[in-house]
Amino acid sequence: MGYKIISNYTSIITFSLLILIFFNKCSDAGKEQNGTTYYIEIKNGNDSIKERFMGNITRYVSYFENNQLKIMAVDYVTGEHPDIHYYKPIDELNKTVDNGTLKIEVTFKGNFTVDSTYYSIERFKYTKEQWTKVSDLGFIKAFSRNQGNLRSNLAWDVEMVKQVTSSIISSTY
Repeated sequence: MGYKIISNYTSIITFSLLILIFFNKCSDAGKEQNGTTYYIEIKNGNDSIKERFMGNITRYVSYFENNQLKIMAVDYVTGEHPDIHYYKPIDELNKTVDNGTLKIEVTFKGNFTVDSTYYSIERFKYTKEQWTKVSDLGFIKAFSRNQGNLRSNLAWDVEMVKQVTSSIISSTY
C-alpha cells in the first residue's frame, strides 16, 4: 500500500516537472523578439570553414553590460538585456523577407594559408524589396598569433573562425 502512494507522488512530480520544462522552453522562444537578429551568409569559403564558422557564431549572443561587450553562448544568457544580438545562418531566413531584416556577408579571399587569410564583412538591411548595403569594413587580415603551435590546417581554421566571429559581433554595434 505504501508503495502505491509513493508511486503516485512520483508520477505527479514527474508530470509537473515536464509541464514546467515545456512552458519554460516556450517562454525562451520569445526572447529573440526582444533583440536584433542578424542573418549570416558566407561567401568564397570551403565547406569545412562554413560549417565550423556557422556552428560557432550561431551559438552566441552579444550585448553590452557596464559599457563592456559581452559575448556568450545562447544557453547561458539569463535575465533581460536591452540590446541583445542573435546570429542565425541565412538558410533560416524565410522566402518572404520582412523590411528591416539584417544580414551580414562574410567573404573570404586568398588561399587559406597556414599563417593568414583575408576576409571582409558587409552589413545589409532589407528595404523596398532589396538588400541595401549599410556598411562595409573592407578586407581584414586574419593571422595566426601562435604559428609554432599551428601544425595543422585544423588548428588554423579554429583560430581564424574565432577571429572572424569576434570581428563580426563587434561590427554589429
